[in-house]
Amino acid sequence: MDLTLSSLASNAAAAPEFVLSLIITSILILFVPWKANHKPLDALLNSADSKKDTLTKTWREQKISELTFVGVACAILASIVTGAIAWPSDTSTPTPPWITMAAWYSSLILGLTAISSAMQQSLTLYRLGCYEDCLPRLRAILGREHRRADGSTFWTVRWSQMVVWQVPVMLLNFAILLFVSGVVGMLRDRAMRAVKAGVGLESDDVKIVVVVGSFAGFAFVSYVLGMLFLYYQTFQNTI
Repeated sequence: MDLTLSSLASNAAAAPEFVLSLIITSILILFVPWKANHKPLDALLNSADSKKDTLTKTWREQKISELTFVGVACAILASIVTGAIAWPSDTSTPTPPWITMAAWYSSLILGLTAISSAMQQSLTLYRLGCYEDCLPRLRAILGREHRRADGSTFWTVRWSQMVVWQVPVMLLNFAILLFVSGVVGMLRDRAMRAVKAGVGLESDDVKIVVVVGSFAGFAFVSYVLGMLFLYYQTFQNTI
């Protein structure tokens, strides 16, 4: 009996540490794309001379396509967030809590910034195409060439470039998370109002927040696991 109680006590004491570790791991996973961006750039810069131009051209074309997708996705998200922000003008519905409005306005700002950043980077890549030495010039932007003692050379990825080219995608990710968090916060606030009013579980608001919260938790876990295993399998040497 004493052994059982001591085991339960130790598990209870370890629970907060496990939860904290899980939260920290989830946050780190959200930033994995920034770290995973290093591997393709390093492979490109240190490839054989006969392949460098081909790989650099492929990276440039794929990056332009990625930035175009980000711009379209952010525009759609911005229209959704703008419509959600207008909900408080409907007098038939309760005013959302301040945390929801803050999350939605922050989501809108991040989405618009992502559009601006994606457009800026796309224009940079297009303008580089006007130079005859476009591909070597792009490699010089992405990395730095070093010379060994024996005369051979190798490249290292510039940390700033590894971060900058991933900014639009990360801003889009955080904008989506903020919008979803705002929706969940609004539903939770409505459920708490119903509970304080004495309606309890019979309230539709409480039922809605339970269902939506379950699916939101499932979606977040799926997102985190999908990102973790996707990047781990593709860039397992860098993660």
